[in-house]
Amino acid sequence: MFPISTDAPIYHFPWATIGLIAANLVCFGVTGFGMVPDKVEPWILEYGNGINPREWLTSSFAHVDWIHLIGNMLFLWCFGLVVEGKLGWRRFLPLYLLILICSGATTDLLTESLSNEEGGCLGSSDVIFGLMMMSVVWAPKNELQWIFLIGMTPYSKDISILTTGLFYTGLNLLDALLNPGMGSSALHLIGGVFGLIAGVVYLKRGWVDCENWDVFAVLSGSYGRFSEKNWAWGTHEGTQQAFAEIPTPLGVDSNEAESLRGNSRRKLLKNINDLIDARDFLTAADELLALRMQHTDLYPNEERTKKLAIGLMQADAWDQAEIWLQEYIQRYPEDNRWARIRLAQLMLNLQRPRAALKQLNGLRTEGLPDPLVSGARQVLRKSKALVEEGVPDAEPEY
Repeated sequence: MFPISTDAPIYHFPWATIGLIAANLVCFGVTGFGMVPDKVEPWILEYGNGINPREWLTSSFAHVDWIHLIGNMLFLWCFGLVVEGKLGWRRFLPLYLLILICSGATTDLLTESLSNEEGGCLGSSDVIFGLMMMSVVWAPKNELQWIFLIGMTPYSKDISILTTGLFYTGLNLLDALLNPGMGSSALHLIGGVFGLIAGVVYLKRGWVDCENWDVFAVLSGSYGRFSEKNWAWGTHEGTQQAFAEIPTPLGVDSNEAESLRGNSRRKLLKNINDLIDARDFLTAADELLALRMQHTDLYPNEERTKKLAIGLMQADAWDQAEIWLQEYIQRYPEDNRWARIRLAQLMLNLQRPRAALKQLNGLRTEGLPDPLVSGARQVLRKSKALVEEGVPDAEPEY
């Protein structure tokens, strides 16, 4: 399993992270691509061989083989995005090097004082572990997208940075207890300690803005704006702009529409309901649209409207899903918060960040399931970032 991306807000392009990955690739080539031990050996931080500051640096840019390198670079990419995304490359790179040096110096001093330690270490996983712990402090609620390979079949899952940090810290602590000495787990934990210290110092001194989503706010339950019991999404926004209203099948003059009642309505809807229940959402939407051309006040009940809208989203039928989410929102105003969040997600997918923000404006989060709150939070962050970058809303296609 390995991470490939994160939903954390990125306010700075990751120039330094890309540069560090490139530097690691170049150094891997210089040291023989892991196939020439004599070329790698001078780069290793040797245990019990005196204090050698040069090795603190070189060992972090040397790797044993391709698997070692690629694994570390994937983790560097994801956690580098989080940390550099908040600091910018000018502040990130010195901090990266500081953790690297502190970790290397501590390892050198500890192994020098332990006469039974032999061998050496190489790889950037200690400083990457430090970046992970900084990410835990600064963005615990954000998620990493993980790819799991079971056999040759890939699976994707989003896991929070806090869960990731706790898992790897626990795993390495257990291994370090079971296998005392300066093994890879001890090296990871050393880097993690310096990353944790740096993360807390930067946060407490106000050198980084975590927008009240840091680990201390999360653990206290007052993170973001959730400290206000009835806080509503978007009420603080000043960037809302009007956009063309989405046409929906509602609002037709009842004098122009043929009124359907009782058995007549049930007959016309029976096939549509059967298609929805059979999860054939695309056919149901097409046939329902044809019926609505003649009977404009015809629509499924609340449960089936919801199933139809969600099913169309899952089928990537964005235009049709948009219509039925709007229909649900207007017909069922007392229970439409889920539909507003789903419509906001759809708007963001269609590159319409202002439309997404409008759906979240005034949305109360109290009592909503955590996945919906998390989804709304992600849409809010991403939409805000796009609006602040000046990205215009794409024109809707009809």
